[in-house]
Amino acid sequence: MNYKITLLFLISLYSCTIFSQDWSKWQPNPNFERKMFKMEDSIIYLVDYSFDEVQRDRIAAKVKECMINNLNLLQEKPISPIMGVLALPDFNEMYRLSQKKEAAFTENIDGQYMVTYIENTEHCALNRELMGIAIIKRWGNQTDSRSAWIKEGLKTYAAPEVYSCDSYTIEERYIYLLQNDKLLDIKQFPDQSDKIQYKIACNQSAYIVNCLSDQYGMDKLKQLWKEGMTNFEKIYGFSFDDFAVKVNSELNKKHPNPIDFNWNRFTKECNPFPESNWLSAYNPRQMSNPQLNRMVTKEISNLTFTVDSTMTVAERDEAIIKTNEYINDCLQIINEKPFTDSVHIYLVPSRDGMKHLAGLSAAGYAALNDTIGLLPGNVVCSIYRKEYNPLKHELMHIASFLKWGKQSYSHKLWLTEGLAVYAGPENYDCDGHNLKERYMFFLQNGKLFSPDLLLNAEIDFANSVGNKILYNQSGYIVGYLIENYGIDKLKAIWQSEMENFEKIYGLTFGGMIQKINSELNKKYPEPIDFNWEGFQEECIK
Repeated sequence: MNYKITLLFLISLYSCTIFSQDWSKWQPNPNFERKMFKMEDSIIYLVDYSFDEVQRDRIAAKVKECMINNLNLLQEKPISPIMGVLALPDFNEMYRLSQKKEAAFTENIDGQYMVTYIENTEHCALNRELMGIAIIKRWGNQTDSRSAWIKEGLKTYAAPEVYSCDSYTIEERYIYLLQNDKLLDIKQFPDQSDKIQYKIACNQSAYIVNCLSDQYGMDKLKQLWKEGMTNFEKIYGFSFDDFAVKVNSELNKKHPNPIDFNWNRFTKECNPFPESNWLSAYNPRQMSNPQLNRMVTKEISNLTFTVDSTMTVAERDEAIIKTNEYINDCLQIINEKPFTDSVHIYLVPSRDGMKHLAGLSAAGYAALNDTIGLLPGNVVCSIYRKEYNPLKHELMHIASFLKWGKQSYSHKLWLTEGLAVYAGPENYDCDGHNLKERYMFFLQNGKLFSPDLLLNAEIDFANSVGNKILYNQSGYIVGYLIENYGIDKLKAIWQSEMENFEKIYGLTFGGMIQKINSELNKKYPEPIDFNWEGFQEECIK
C-alpha cells in the first residue's frame, strides 16, 4: 500500500542525522497525495488535507495524551517509538487507501507500527489501537495465543468510548452477559469476523483485566502476558477458572435482580460502515493509475463493482441488475447452480479506459486470481454501455472457469471463446447478422478456420477480422454442440482433452465440423446475402 511505502520513507528520513528540513512543521507529504505530515517526538503524523491546522494540532495532541494515559495505566515509563498515525476524515477515504471496512486498524511495517483511523467519529477507535502498540512496545509480543484476552481487555478498558453507543458501562455489560449465560471462554478469543462475539469477548476481558489489576496489581498481569496462561496459577496462586467463578459469584450477590439492559442496543455497531454507499475505488498504485482514481466501488454480496464515476447512479444500478441477469443466463446455459465465489467487476466506458485501467486494448477480459495488474482475485474487466458491451461474454468466462475449471490461455480456445460468444452474440450484431448467417458466409467463401487451425488457434490482436471469424465460427460450433448433443457432453470435453472428442461425441472433431458444414450446405445451397463491410467494423469501439 502507498502509506506503507510512505511510512518507511519517513522513518528513513527521521533516522537520518544529516538533513536540514524542519519536519516538525506541517507540510504536504512528498509521497502521499492529499495528506499533510509532520514528525514530532518520534511520531510521524499523516493527516488528511481536509483537516485545518488547528484540527491537525488537536489530533497530534490527542495522540500524545492517549500514549501518556495508556502508559500510566500500564504503569510503564514513557517511550519514544518511531511509529506512524494516519488520520482520515471518513470511511470513503479509509476504503480508498486500504480497502478496509474498519474504523481503525494497526499494521506492523518492518518492525514499525502504523495506526490508520477515522477521526470524524463520535466513538473514535484511535486510543484502542494506541494501547495495543503501548502493550507490545513495553510488554513485548504475545507468547501464548490464549493470552490475547489481556491485550484486547486492556485496549477496551483504555478506550471504552469505542463501544459507548449503548450507554452502558463495562461492568453493566458484564453483569448482563453473566445473568443471561452469554459469557465466553475468552482463552479462545474470537476474531473480528463475528462482530457480536468479538464485542462480548472484548467487554468481558476488559472487566476481568480491571478486576485482576485492581486486586493484584498490573505487574502480575504483565508477567502473565510474558509467561503465558500455563503460568496463571503460579503467578496468582489460583486458576483462571477459579478466579472467574469468584468474580461471577461476587457480582451475583451484588446484583441479585436482572439488570435493565437493551440487548439490541448492545449489538449495534458504534462505527457502522455505510454499506449502501458508493465509495472511491481502492487504488494501491494511485500515482500510476489515474483511471482507478476516477472510479467508484460498491460491494453487493459476493460481487464488487468498480465503475467509472461518470456513470450516473441510475446507470450503475442498471449495470448491477444487468450483471446479475447475465450471470443467471450464463449459469442456465451451462446448467450450473449460482456461485458464491468473490468476483470483482470493473466497468469502463471505452477502450481508452481499458488501456488505462489494465494496459489492454481488448474490450474486456476475465481471469481467476488475476495477474494482469488489477487487485488479486477473480476479475471481470469490461467496457460497458447501452449497446455492444462484452460484459456477458466475460461473465460467461468467469462462470465457466469457476464451475468447470480454468483453461490455459490457448488450450481449446475455440471452446472457451465459443461458449462466451454463444452466451453473448449481441457483441457482433452491428453487421445485422446472427451466428448461423456469419458461419454460412464463411463456409461459402472459404473463410473458415480448418479443424487443425481451430484447435491450435491463438488470439491475434493485430488481425481483428481474423479474430472475429475465429470467435463467431467457434460460437456457432459450440451452439451446435449444445443444442444437438447437450451441455453435459460440452462440459465433459471442457474438462478432458481433445483426444477424447470422438469418445464423447462419436465423431472426431474434424468429422463434427464436416457434419456441420454438410448440413448447412444442403439447407442453404444459394449464396447468402451478407454485409461483409459491416462485419469488418468493430462494434465495440
